[in-house]
Amino acid sequence: MDGEGMIFMSDKVELHTQVRATSFGNFMVHLGFAGQTRSWGFVVGKVPPRKDYLTDNSLFRDLKGNPYGNVFVAKMILHELTHMNLGMGMDKPTVMLRAYSEAILLCRYRNHSMERLAWKTSAEFDAYINTFRKEHPECFPLKTPEPNPAPEPTTLYVAPSSSRPIFGVALL
Repeated sequence: MDGEGMIFMSDKVELHTQVRATSFGNFMVHLGFAGQTRSWGFVVGKVPPRKDYLTDNSLFRDLKGNPYGNVFVAKMILHELTHMNLGMGMDKPTVMLRAYSEAILLCRYRNHSMERLAWKTSAEFDAYINTFRKEHPECFPLKTPEPNPAPEPTTLYVAPSSSRPIFGVALL
């Protein structure tokens, strides 16, 4: 993490990712969604108790304001990063047109072609966590179920001027 946000690093690459709380993220929360991918990261919106954008947003809390567990937060980030790395940010007009056309004309959501790999990433992460949980039960002393993820919408572009960075600056 740096002043610009989250950085995921390997031996060969650094991936800079922003998470921004925006008015469009608020709109998505109103529709029942948790996040929306952009080419630079993803947007989230305010959720109850709506006191502080830093913690009261759909990255850390469900739509009723209950805190997510760390596994769910990690899974959501990986899901959105999958979209981002595949060039499926909804701020690109051609991606948006393709996504909406498929969703509307073919009535697809869960089996939408732009969601398949992201849901596979989520499933692979779940399998890893479940295996780890069985091998290391001491790391999971409480049995708190992770909430079901909010469906991920396809959205319209929102101008960056409406962005409110989380953690004082955008998470990269």
